[in-house]
Amino acid sequence: MEGAPTLLFCVGAARAGTSWAYRYLLRHPDCHLRSIKELHYFDTLEGGQTAQRLAELRRERNALKRALREAGPDKPAWLVRQTADVEELIALTERGGEGRDAYLAYLDRGAEGRRLVADLTPAYALLPEARLAEMAMLRPAVRFLYLMRDPVDRLWSHALLMASRRAAAGEDDLSPRAARILERALGGGEPEITRRGDYETALRKLARAVPSPHLMVEFSERLGEEAAQRRLCSFLGIGYRPAEGPEDAGGGPPEALRQRAARALAAQYDFVGRMHGPLPARWQASLETV
Repeated sequence: MEGAPTLLFCVGAARAGTSWAYRYLLRHPDCHLRSIKELHYFDTLEGGQTAQRLAELRRERNALKRALREAGPDKPAWLVRQTADVEELIALTERGGEGRDAYLAYLDRGAEGRRLVADLTPAYALLPEARLAEMAMLRPAVRFLYLMRDPVDRLWSHALLMASRRAAAGEDDLSPRAARILERALGGGEPEITRRGDYETALRKLARAVPSPHLMVEFSERLGEEAAQRRLCSFLGIGYRPAEGPEDAGGGPPEALRQRAARALAAQYDFVGRMHGPLPARWQASLETV
């Protein structure tokens, strides 16, 4: 497969800048990305969740087709493209483990000589080491990107996301519900939320599965800096293009809950500081509350 585009896996962390990375690469002239950010190809295989994933994709396809019908004759190009991409992803998912070549073809279709294709699925950070090592060997040039955000901010953002999914009709202020979700997470409940922010486990696993020159670890708080963007572009073999960093949503959990979360996550701060320091200012500010 010599001459094929570099394949990037952005494997997390969830709520730590992967959407920014997708938008940055989507607009980059050296890159070709499909209109679906998270393909969930390998975690679907690993978890034996093909039927569930197909049901999700078919619901999405049906919603897109309804939107196309309602759009009338002047259908937005992005809507047409996304509908076609979902149709193709359904066919790929139906093939299951027999579709590795088809998976690469799905990523490459339309690349037309561009340098990089990508699959940005944060859930891949939860995959077993053996699956990650297999992904690292899919073609001669494979890169893995792992983004980290201040652990308390990431946890709160994830709690807000879950609150939005569970909110009752007309529930506009999500903070109280998110605070309850965060409290449960700190008490040992909501394991999916805490697993997604376990940087130490993910990074140790990635270090064993992926050759070190092919793995980049970056802080989301630095993605707006020119130096970080240049590092990313050099790592991926694409030309540098400046961009604004991720939006700072602001806010956060109540102060007492923030302090409790920082204490609970102290081991994550310690590990990242030792292995990937110095820590950004935002991380240091959270540590000061411990």
